[in-house]
Amino acid sequence: VLPVTASLFFSGGDGLRTAALGTFTYDLPEAVGVSASELAHIDTIVQEGLEAKAYPGCQVLVAVNGTVIWDKAYGHPTYKDDRPVSTDDLYDLASLTKVAATTFSLMRLVDEGKVDLNTDLGTYLDELNGKHELHARMKLRDILTHQAGLKAWVPFYKRLLDKGEWKPGMFTDKEDEAHTVRVAQRVYMRTEYRDSLYVWLLNTPVGRHGEYVYSDMGYYLLQRLIERVSGLPLNVYVERTFYGPMGLHTLTYMPYWRFPKERIMPTEYDVEFRRQQVWGDVHDPGAAMLGGVAGHAGLFGDAQDVGALMQLLLNKGTYGGRRYLSEAVVKEFTRCQYCKMEDAGSDATDAEKARRAQGRRAEQGKDENRRGLGFDKPVRDGEGGPTCDCVSYASFGHTGFTGTMMWADPEQQVVYVFLSNRVYPVAANRKLLELDIRTRIQEVIHDAVGGRVVADNAS
Repeated sequence: VLPVTASLFFSGGDGLRTAALGTFTYDLPEAVGVSASELAHIDTIVQEGLEAKAYPGCQVLVAVNGTVIWDKAYGHPTYKDDRPVSTDDLYDLASLTKVAATTFSLMRLVDEGKVDLNTDLGTYLDELNGKHELHARMKLRDILTHQAGLKAWVPFYKRLLDKGEWKPGMFTDKEDEAHTVRVAQRVYMRTEYRDSLYVWLLNTPVGRHGEYVYSDMGYYLLQRLIERVSGLPLNVYVERTFYGPMGLHTLTYMPYWRFPKERIMPTEYDVEFRRQQVWGDVHDPGAAMLGGVAGHAGLFGDAQDVGALMQLLLNKGTYGGRRYLSEAVVKEFTRCQYCKMEDAGSDATDAEKARRAQGRRAEQGKDENRRGLGFDKPVRDGEGGPTCDCVSYASFGHTGFTGTMMWADPEQQVVYVFLSNRVYPVAANRKLLELDIRTRIQEVIHDAVGGRVVADNAS
């Protein structure tokens, strides 16, 4: 695949991805035993969301057993833009960053023996010891499963404001020696406040250990751990370790350095903090205060490249004939860490799977933590959650605030990616959730793939 445009006849992204190398191939749904007419219901659901203004544009990708059978873009970058979106446009992935950057990085460092999930955070961030003992004693496993006692979210950006106005000298419209942190186009923050964010985080009260609270806060700390252990900024580490070697050229932080604005989907008009239409800079204000590179948000990309990361996991750690992660670390990170009863394996009979799943649901406590390590998992029937009830308990993935989702199901060998900019122009737009767009599409995929004979994927 060409990484850049070489001429009028050869564009960046052109090329073929071969099955023999364990990368994505592209074919008709019928080539893998799936009915195209059944998948066509995806169009209907997406169109419903467009008409309801749940999002101005989106992309949907479906891959079965490593073959992409659905990859379509819908709508426009904005409600006033006549340009149709393309499948190679970039979306703000929001919390998909937690998996696609931070979790993948930790998986590699665990594989290399450089990080132990059962040790304390203070083992790697020595500055916490003696000064911030509650944080120093947090286990990495608890941070990754959101039960370390950290708050869900803290609006750090409000410390930069005074009665709704920017504090004097806090921002400039051009980068200078004192203002080097870009938070938006033509808005640069005082450099020292990037480090102030960590001080504020560590001074935020810690809650009860063991209580499940989905939190961004731990991923600020995990970013610092990864950078300390690897010796590289997070964005450089994941680019060198995964995205570059895998040929995933759209996955990037700070996309404005590499792509024209027209290729990037806009997000919110930020009235309170940045006072402009956010377009090409990260939507999350905390990530913006770190210059756009954070452990919980900041990554941009298209559905093909997001899907390739999930396919690597279904391939048990390999992609394109190269091993990136061990099978053991993939299995450990993607399993439910605290479930009382694990799923049946993919080689079990349907009756055995159903029996074990029923027993597992019966044993679950009301407040049980469903999480894998960094990955989200399905909830039991009737409790709501990130997926439809149709996916297997072996499945895993994540969702993002900007209207994104990536999910992989080893039972059916399915990768599903939904990307949108539902926060344009206001983040308060909840129609994507209210209409259950992402989960209804997932149901269509499951029903279309159901009953298909899955090839053994031992790559």
